[in-house]
Amino acid sequence: MVKEPTVKINKICPTCFAETGYSIVLEENDRGILVCPKNPQHKFKPNKEGFLEKTEAW
Repeated sequence: MVKEPTVKINKICPTCFAETGYSIVLEENDRGILVCPKNPQHKFKPNKEGFLEKTEAW
């Protein structure tokens, strides 16, 4: 039995990527909201399908 390597896919800030082309990895805060470390106004939460939705909750 061969063990397959596990790869964690990082979620990147879609706003920063669209504006600059840089892939900034989002950080999860204690409330489960993903926040961009470069611009804390960029906040996201995964929806039921796994896509990131912009949120204003802090």
